[in-house]
Order: sequence, then structure tokens, then C-alpha cells
Amino acid sequence: MSSRFTTGPHRLALISCAVMLLTACGQGGSGPGANASDSNGVSANGEKMTNVPGAVTESPPGSRNLTGHYEIRLAGPGDAFIFSSGGGGACLVTQYPAAPKRCSQHSECALPSTNIGVNAGSYCLPDNAGPVRPGGAGTCWIKPSDDFCLKGVTLGQHDIAPRDTTALAAAGMKKWRVLSCLNGPPGTCRTGAPTPNQVQHQVGPVYTAP
Repeated sequence: MSSRFTTGPHRLALISCAVMLLTACGQGGSGPGANASDSNGVSANGEKMTNVPGAVTESPPGSRNLTGHYEIRLAGPGDAFIFSSGGGGACLVTQYPAAPKRCSQHSECALPSTNIGVNAGSYCLPDNAGPVRPGGAGTCWIKPSDDFCLKGVTLGQHDIAPRDTTALAAAGMKKWRVLSCLNGPPGTCRTGAPTPNQVQHQVGPVYTAP
């Protein structure tokens, strides 16, 4: 696996998707709403899978063009997982406001009036890479638009297309990270999951632009 990915269990996080409130997720396939599985760890939705958000990098180096990396793969020991056929995606998000605003739910976070586009979203995310719990404390982040995403992919390592962040940096938005989502049943990243453990969200490490 490429070194740009953070794969340790303490660096994994469950994160919010582009256009919905965060739904409850679990570290494993047990508890209310979990999918029944056979002795091989396979359910009607698929195998134990994870979508690991990696680093945000400059492309090319030294520029304001940023890309994000993530990997959809079979879950290993200690990984957060859901039962999935492996479909999902990820987006680049930036901390807004630039002076961090503390929050405990998405509704406490607002979008700026400029530099946003189609399907922009705001989220309350934890300070460190790790699980995003509904109602958990964190700071406010935004997805400027769907142009900052790569969705609808399956197993493998993926790179979000480089995006010019010059205008956002001028407005003080210099902290970025990758938010990933993994479907349990098809489409749950888009629509939300009716029960826990049917969608997985994770958040990667923070990149700070110079």
C-alpha cells in the first residue's frame, strides 16, 4: 500500500458524506441494525470493507492545487468496517471558519457566502483523525462543492482530481483533510442509512497549507 495512506486503527475515522447528516456507524458488524453475516464474515451487502482516507497533498508540489487520496479495501484486523460490496467515494474539506468554531452537530456549522458551488456542505468533525460520533465534539468544516470529490468508485486506491484552492486560502481556509464514505446497501452514502452499520464515514489527517 502507498505510504500516503494512514492505515493504523487509531487513524481511522467515520465521517460525513456530501449531502446528508451523519448517520450512526459501528466499528464492527454487530449491534442494532447490523447485517447478519455467515462464519466467513460475509453478509447480503458483501464482505467486511473499509474506506481509508489518506493524505492531502499539493499537485504539483509547492502549488495551491490540492488533491486527496483514499483507498477502498477489505478490512484488516482492527479496522473499522461495514459489510459492503465496496462502492463509495471521498471529498476534500476545509476548516471554516478559519478561526476554529467548536461544535457538536452539523447544524451548528454554516457555509460561507462565497467560494462555494453545487452540493456544498458543512460538517462537525473531530479534531484528530478518528471516529466521528453523532453528537461528538469537534470543529466546523466545509466541502466547497462536488468538484472537490471523487465518488462512485470501487476497490482500489483513488486520487481526487487536483483543485485550485487559491481563493479559499486568501479567505483564510488553509486546513484540509479527506472525508470518505463507504456504502453498505447501494446508495447509502447519498441517501443516508436507515439503520446503524449500513454506511461508513472516516476522516483523514489534517494538512495545513503554508
